[in-house]
Amino acid sequence: MAESIIRVAVDTPLRRTFDYLAGDEAPRPGARVRVPFGRRQIIGIALEVAAGSALPPDKLKRIAEVLDAEPVFDAELLALLRWAADYYHHPVGEVLFAALPKLAREGARTRVLREVWVATSEGSAAHAAGEPRRAPRQREVLGQLIAHGLDLRPFHEGGMGYQDLYVVTSRRETGEVREIPRSR
Repeated sequence: MAESIIRVAVDTPLRRTFDYLAGDEAPRPGARVRVPFGRRQIIGIALEVAAGSALPPDKLKRIAEVLDAEPVFDAELLALLRWAADYYHHPVGEVLFAALPKLAREGARTRVLREVWVATSEGSAAHAAGEPRRAPRQREVLGQLIAHGLDLRPFHEGGMGYQDLYVVTSRRETGEVREIPRSR
């Protein structure tokens, strides 16, 4: 079986991507990888698994290291950034790397944090008492937050979006919700 060919974008002013052999573990699209580039090792972003390469397989270099178990860009954001690079006629590698924080561009390990909001006892009591009475959307969001506890994935999957997150953060001043920083 042939080894997977991974198309990688690097932070160069060249309007092209580079093909590398996957090696032991194939990176997921959107993950950072360390690749040989000339005489040095640089950071790149895996874009896709390619069906083939213009170069013969014996001329392709291997990805030296996969830096991220989880991609730093999800599929939607990766597609948006690739579209922006194409639309504005800018090298895809430069666009992708401009969207990363400085330390991530340099290959620093990522520590994924997620924002977790929970209803406090005051929030649960206020919701049980029918509060907030004149803000039905806030009441609905508070109910969702109480129902799903720490897991916010159903919160987002249930059709709630950034406006609703604003509602949640605005209830912080009333003491009805609080934020808990957590690692994934």
